[in-house]
Amino acid sequence: MENFIYSFPETRKRQLILDFFNSIYKRAIALSVVKTNPCTALEKPTHKQNQGSAFSFDELTEFLQKLFQNKHLSYNDKCYFIFCLLVGTRKTEALSLTTKDIDIKNKVLHIPGTKTKGSNRNVPLMPLVEKLLLSIETQDGKYFSIPNSSADKIFRKIWTKEKGHKIHDLRHTYGTRCVEAGMRAVAIQRLMGHKDVSVTLNIYTSVFNKYKEDELEKVNNYYKDNEIIRKNI
Repeated sequence: MENFIYSFPETRKRQLILDFFNSIYKRAIALSVVKTNPCTALEKPTHKQNQGSAFSFDELTEFLQKLFQNKHLSYNDKCYFIFCLLVGTRKTEALSLTTKDIDIKNKVLHIPGTKTKGSNRNVPLMPLVEKLLLSIETQDGKYFSIPNSSADKIFRKIWTKEKGHKIHDLRHTYGTRCVEAGMRAVAIQRLMGHKDVSVTLNIYTSVFNKYKEDELEKVNNYYKDNEIIRKNI
């Protein structure tokens, strides 16, 4: 069994397969079909999660140009990718969005979380996002009708795999721009629906570190240019 599980190169798939066998053996034990569960002797595979990378400003400009120039995509489908970028949602969160999630009066946008308890959240309805959603012709109360299984394929028609990004990087770009804008980690956590702030800090460690270096450089330049300090040291 162990050799079979580790024959799969994807670490997340290894975990899922082990969990699948484990659940089967637990049920078999409960039904007195078998006496032992061989899965308990196996070490659970660790999952090496690829955090992705943000689009650079030049890459984002190119992506948006390709997106809007694509004649095979409907306007609503194009808006789906823009929404993911502007709000930083997971792809399934955006696909689950309905007209009931929009509170125009109070300027609140409800994100129907699909991953963790913290992912089900309310965020401010920004003017550009409101304008985008109001321009969309909804179907049965839903803003986006792209099948979940097709979202990645459509993205690949706009941005090829060789260019090094995936659809989730639209969300990562949102988070990176938030860090660069000086937003606190706890605020980013709540906007993006991370389980806790440690997840946010872990994902955006390099961005936060670069931001701290840039901010520290500003402080250093301030003191360096300060006339009183300059004259006395």
